[in-house]
Amino acid sequence: MDEDEFAYLTFIGLHRFHSMSAHQRNFAYAVTNKRIIMAQMRSFRRTRMESVPLNAVLNLSFDNNDSIGIVKILLANDAICVGMSQESIDALSKRLTELLPVIQQYAQQLPTTES
Repeated sequence: MDEDEFAYLTFIGLHRFHSMSAHQRNFAYAVTNKRIIMAQMRSFRRTRMESVPLNAVLNLSFDNNDSIGIVKILLANDAICVGMSQESIDALSKRLTELLPVIQQYAQQLPTTES
C-alpha cells in the first residue's frame, strides 16, 4: 500500500467465483481509501495481486443462495465475483453499507481513470 493509503476493511473469499468447483481459490481483499486490493500468496512465495481504483467500481451487490454468499464488484468491462459463507457475506454487506458514504467521498477525490 502507498504511504497515504489505509485499509477500511479486510476479508477473505473465493476469487472470481462461478461455482464451488470453478474459482481461483482464496484471496485476501482490502478495501482502502484508494482501491480494492485482491491478493493471493502462492507456492514458492509468489504473490498474485490485482487492484481496482475505487472510482472504477460501478456497483457492489450481494447475493445469497442455498450454500454460499457472493459479492459482485461491477466494473466497466468486468465483474469480479467473490464467494464466501452466508455469515461472512451478511457481515460484509452490513459493514460496507456503514462505510459506503466515506468510501464514496474518497472515490470522488481520486483522479479519473482512462478507459
